[in-house]
Amino acid sequence: MGENCGKLRGAVSEVVKKMITVDVFGGLGNQMFQYALGRHLSIRNKSPLILRPVDVGAFSKRPYALGCFKLSPEARVVSGAQRTGLRERLRSLLGRGEVFVREKGFSFDSRILELKGDVHLHGYWQSEKYFKDIRETILEDFTPIRPLRGRNQKVLDEIGSSSSISVHVRRGDYVIDPQTNKFHGICGPEYYKKAVEIIAKKVKSPVFYFFSDDIDWVKNNLRTKFKNVYVDWNQGDQSFVDMQLMSHCRHHILANSSFSWWGAWLNRNPHKIVVAPERWFQERSLDTRDLIPEGWLKI
Repeated sequence: MGENCGKLRGAVSEVVKKMITVDVFGGLGNQMFQYALGRHLSIRNKSPLILRPVDVGAFSKRPYALGCFKLSPEARVVSGAQRTGLRERLRSLLGRGEVFVREKGFSFDSRILELKGDVHLHGYWQSEKYFKDIRETILEDFTPIRPLRGRNQKVLDEIGSSSSISVHVRRGDYVIDPQTNKFHGICGPEYYKKAVEIIAKKVKSPVFYFFSDDIDWVKNNLRTKFKNVYVDWNQGDQSFVDMQLMSHCRHHILANSSFSWWGAWLNRNPHKIVVAPERWFQERSLDTRDLIPEGWLKI
């Protein structure tokens, strides 16, 4: 009996020691960054990945959104209550805790990838340096589970047969909510005009595909002298389809948004041109040097 109990304690200890937990919050793009780091760390540690949706306040009152992707079979989504109950039962048996790591800033911290054991991560982790080494795995995990149909399939076919450039315009709470606006700011018409000029000098016969959470404003304020296509039908819980379409465009103009960041990063074209805003946040104190991948143009 004592020997069997010892084996049980050893087996449970090993499971707890190797559990990687990631707090998931914010919009879809934020959650993708959080997943990607957790996935990398779980691979390095050969451990299961726990995704824990949490509510962290005004900036991040969003539901869990990663269900539109294939993800890894090693990843498990649990509520805070489920995870707490599991932890309490295991800790009462083992008498041990976990390493809780809260992100201290937006710059890449290489020490995170060296973490071992029972790790709980809380942060945004917005740098490809946290998962660049497993790019193919992340691309596979972020494969949409549903094929495109109807107008989206038609636009996808057009994107594939043209010199397509995605243009993402993030407004929404960036404009409506004063606190969010003060923190993030927005990319205005002058930014997009300059970005279009840069792309037009490098790409023959460009076609600009506009995506936005305020597409009516875009139609009234952003237009190029080339062909313009306004994708205005993917709303609500179907908004992720815009990212899917963006990822198939040949080149990209980003907003200061993790949603458009991923639309560009998921693009497999090795020769893609990506234009991104130099100033990602209105809040100047934030260090964003590791946010934009090498090779992307910042203006």
